[in-house]
Parts: sequence; C-alpha cells; structure tokens
Amino acid sequence: MNQKYIKKKLKLSSNLSKKMSIINEPISWWKNPTLYYFQKLFKEKNTKIERDEAKELLNDIERTELQKTKNYIIFWAACYGACGVIFLYIPFYLFPFLFPIYQVNLWGIQFSFSLSFTIYGLFLAILEIVLLIILNLKAVAKVSHICNFPNQKDRNFDKHFKILYEVSIEKQAKELLDFDINPMEGLSKWQISLYSIWNKIKATLSNMLLKMLVGRVLGRFMLRYSFLSFLVDFISLPIFAFWDAYTSYRVFRETKVRVLAPDTIRRFVITFKRKLYHDENFKAVLLDCLRFIAIAKRSFHHNHYILAENIVNGFDLVIDKNREKLNLEMLLQTIKKLSPEARITLAKLFILGMLVDGYLSKRDWIVLKNLDKTEDLISFNYKELKKWEQDFIKGRGLKDLLNADLH
Repeated sequence: MNQKYIKKKLKLSSNLSKKMSIINEPISWWKNPTLYYFQKLFKEKNTKIERDEAKELLNDIERTELQKTKNYIIFWAACYGACGVIFLYIPFYLFPFLFPIYQVNLWGIQFSFSLSFTIYGLFLAILEIVLLIILNLKAVAKVSHICNFPNQKDRNFDKHFKILYEVSIEKQAKELLDFDINPMEGLSKWQISLYSIWNKIKATLSNMLLKMLVGRVLGRFMLRYSFLSFLVDFISLPIFAFWDAYTSYRVFRETKVRVLAPDTIRRFVITFKRKLYHDENFKAVLLDCLRFIAIAKRSFHHNHYILAENIVNGFDLVIDKNREKLNLEMLLQTIKKLSPEARITLAKLFILGMLVDGYLSKRDWIVLKNLDKTEDLISFNYKELKKWEQDFIKGRGLKDLLNADLH
C-alpha cells in the first residue's frame, strides 16, 4: 500500500481523535457526576449517520422526534414537581408524630417550626433537583442525536459539546464580554441583582402568593373545617409541576435553538460579507449594532456570542476595550447616512439578533417597532416577524428573512 496514503490516513485519524478528545477523556464520576453522565449519554446517542443538508434545516421525521422528546420531558418534569409536593405533605398529615412542631420565639416573634419536617423537605428538594438534572441531560443528548449536532467531523466538536453541556445544567456563559459586549450595560448593580433573583424565585413567590390569596378567601371556613387547611398545602402542587415542566421545556428549546443557530448565522454573515466587506462605514457601526442587540435582549445568550464572533472574524473588526457607552441616538444618526444596501443589511442583522435566541418577546417587538417608526430603518409587520420566528424554531431556516426587502 502507498506509504503516503497510509500517512495521510494516520494523520486524519490523529486529527479526529484530537477533535473527539473531550468525549473520550476519562472523567471521574465523583468529581463531576453531571459531566460524566452527559459524556456517557453522548457516546450512546452520537452514532447517527452524517447528513448532507445544513443543520439549520430539519426534515419531518426529525421534527416528529423532537416533538416526542419535548412531550416526554414536559410530562416527567411535571410529575417530579407534583410528586415533590405529594411526598412532602402526605407523610406530614398521615404520620404527624414524625414531625413534631415546636413554638419558637425569635426576637419577640413567635412562630411554629419543625426541624424534622424542614430536613425532610430539603431532602425531597435535593432529590427533585437531581432528577430534573438527569432529565435535562437526557433531553439535551436526545436533541443532539436527532439533529446530529455537533457533527463528529466538525472541527469545533469539543466547543459545541461543552456548550450543550452548559445548557443541560442551565449554566449561563458570559463569552460576549470577550467582544466588549455587555447586555447589562446601563443597569446598576442592584438592578442586575434584582433581575437575577426574580428569575430564580418565581416558583416560590407564586406559591406563596397563591396560598395567601386562598387563605384570605377561605379564612373563616378554614377555622370551621380543618380539612381545608390540608387542601391549601396542596395548592402548590400544580404550581411546582408547572415551573418544573416549564424549566425543562426551556432547556429543550434552548438546546434546539443552539443546534439550529450556527449554520443560520454563518449563512447570513457570509451574505453580508460578500456584499459589504469593503464598505468601511458599514463596518464601523457593526460592533455598536451588536451591543444594541445584546442590551435590548438583556441576556448573555450563546447565540449572540456566535453572531458577534462571526461578524468580528468575518469583517476583521478590532475590539476597542476603551470605548464609550453605547449612544443609541448617535448610532441611528450614523446609520441614516449609510447606503440603502447597508441600511437594509443592518435591518436584517437587528431582526436576526432578536430572533436568534428563539424568543421574540413583546419587548423585542417594541424595540424593532421603534426602529421602524423613528428612523424608517425597518419595514415589516408583526405576522411576518412571528412567521420568521417560527421558521427558525421549527428548523425551516431563515431564507425568507435573508431575501426579504425590508425597505
């Protein structure tokens, strides 16, 4: 056999093993149990035959499989949330001697407290969290398998693997700061803290508010009929079932969005670059446009990082760490002076930036609508925008947006 051919095959094999190093790297389960389990799931699932078509497009079979996966994780996540409430209160009412209640006086405030019930509740909460993490890890691995992402031949395989793992454990990366883009720009520290706390305690607050409401409505009846106080405790069942299901659904949706985004973004940036790479005025506003998108979304979303990475590398932009804060009025005035083609391209960039994280909120719509009204930059309607959002989410691609005439 030809020696050059053998060397070439060995080199290719060596390169592939380097790319696959993270999935074959030995990980101790006691050091990082979630990564160990995710790696194991990935090895089992990631055996699909390579596809020729772009990863941004899904066929009918893949859409059906993804729908089944979504239904599966929503059902089981809701079950875990409901069972957490059932297993917390049923033993409490059936075996009250196991959970003695003491009257505690603290700084003149008297309240009831059961140490055994608190410990038991913490145990159930930890168990529920563990089960949800396992469910999310399975969901991410399943979506990855269905969509064949990341492709085993992809030179960024390790990077994509780590990104999907971060989705499964709901870890928020802050890679956008590498490009001096801070979605929280303009907010004070206490505003950022409140924003983060609210996102973490929605379930607990909604449970407390509903119990208070029901307590007020049934107050006098609860004194007469003791079984009503039993029912009030179980009001939290649908609340925690809903929030657990919603959280797992968000993990599923986030995985799907991250799988579909890279090729979509790459296609847009290649088109932008082909038309406007040599337009220095256009290139001069790109970073501020990316900052505007990130600030409007108020999120360190990985897809915005991919968008920024492709734009910066594609147009050979230089990051200025000493820049001033974004001045939107000045940015819009600069955009008005650009060529019509450059303005339309930026309009598509703004819309892509709002859609690429998979969530088009009312706030996003208002931001885009204000751009339309104030500077005549974008011309579209809400139905069209929602259609593009659904095209992206359902794996039909954003070809219509790329080819749209927004002026």
